[in-house]
Amino acid sequence: KLLTHSTAKQKMWMKLLFLLASASALSLSSPTLSMNLADSLIKPSKSLSVGIGSLPESTTSAMNLQSDLQSLSMNLRKVGVSFLYTNDVDRCRRFKDEQITAAGSFPGPAPVLYEGEEYEAALSFCDAVILPFDSSPSSYPANVPIIYRVSTPSCISSVLSLPNPPSQPIFIFTDPSLASHLPESCISIIEAPAMQDSNSEVTLARSLKGKVSAILLPDACVGDSEDIEYATFVVDSIRKKSSSTFKMTGLTGSTNGHFGGIATKGERTWLRKK
Repeated sequence: KLLTHSTAKQKMWMKLLFLLASASALSLSSPTLSMNLADSLIKPSKSLSVGIGSLPESTTSAMNLQSDLQSLSMNLRKVGVSFLYTNDVDRCRRFKDEQITAAGSFPGPAPVLYEGEEYEAALSFCDAVILPFDSSPSSYPANVPIIYRVSTPSCISSVLSLPNPPSQPIFIFTDPSLASHLPESCISIIEAPAMQDSNSEVTLARSLKGKVSAILLPDACVGDSEDIEYATFVVDSIRKKSSSTFKMTGLTGSTNGHFGGIATKGERTWLRKK
């Protein structure tokens, strides 16, 4: 009888240790991607999804954070932007609060990505956090998807070699040549400056169709009158078949006096860059 009691006690402790080990392993694994985040980053057409950033340090005019950021968030969603990006915690929260209001509507909420030193404060608001690659998985948050910022092929390989690696890792990079080193199972984001000469960001996105999942233009919105106009232009140029030098539709220069006529041909130029 004593032997039976001792055996039962051993089994109980073994079960407890197994549960603790399982919980520990789970804490080191990457969170599962939400359907909204995955769908926003990957388009069935293989055209790149477009992410637009809003950075407070590049803001050229004073913004009423409450109303202007709500309006910016809503209008970016309406013109087809797939995800939003910021490095400011308060801006991240305000974007997320506004995007939630679109639940059940079309277009639905756009995910909000955060990148910055205060990422722990943004975990409650963002849909994913962008972090530089670190070989120590314990340094990563366990309750939000991670987008790994990588700069070399070896960084990509190292992420795939992590203990409990993500089943569908997300990489972000600025070097287009890294696209050829990506595993088929990953989601990938190329980052490029907004409003380049000759619309080079559009040309880059088109050249990477089928090779990467999305393009991020982190400095696209600075608080001036061209924010939504530019977002509309890049979404239409990248995700539609017409050329990046085609006429603008919808929010055109004839509306705000930037240039003449509903149909303006040739390379798009921006007052912000003059």
